Amino acid sequence: MTVAAPGAATDRSIGAGATTQPRRRSLGWLGFTPFAAYTLIFLAVPTVLAVWSGLTTEKGAFTLANFGAYANPVILRAFLNSVGLSLITAVVSAIIGSVICVALLAVRPNGFIRVIADAAASVFAQFGGVMLAFAFVATIGTTGLLTLFLKQAFGFDINSLALDRTAGPLINQVSGMVFVYIYFSVPLMVIAFMPALSGLRTQW
Repeated sequence: MTVAAPGAATDRSIGAGATTQPRRRSLGWLGFTPFAAYTLIFLAVPTVLAVWSGLTTEKGAFTLANFGAYANPVILRAFLNSVGLSLITAVVSAIIGSVICVALLAVRPNGFIRVIADAAASVFAQFGGVMLAFAFVATIGTTGLLTLFLKQAFGFDINSLALDRTAGPLINQVSGMVFVYIYFSVPLMVIAFMPALSGLRTQW
């Protein structure tokens, strides 16, 4: 009768595990494929093309002459307004979003308030683009519903909140677009901050 070596079974089991583990990992990566393809097609490729077109001529030669467009005061002002709008909305949304997250952590995770808040944040964070622009134009535009209501009921002109009253209605200025961006960026901050704050210790 032949007796197997003490470590033979262990070695075979280890060897079998070593062969099956890479297969499990390779199959696991298949679930990441749709997201990777989406990121590559809609984010990575457009970003590379935008940077490439900004640093090359029509014939494909490298150039920095395209940056001369910033000598135009209109283009420079639009660029600075875009950067300022991004910074303001990011800071304000981060503050408001963190306060909301701390308040939601005080309620039961499966409670009514938490469920409603999570659902609302998920819906509002995805509400953007043309629909969001139309909604705010119809609400606080020159003939918007809220604009007319405040003017007729209380005699208050919402356009008086604009920093530059000579530049047109509030919705057309950076100070008015802050409300538009905060509308979906605050819920987005709640979605991003909640898992991180939930993982912190209560003492922290």
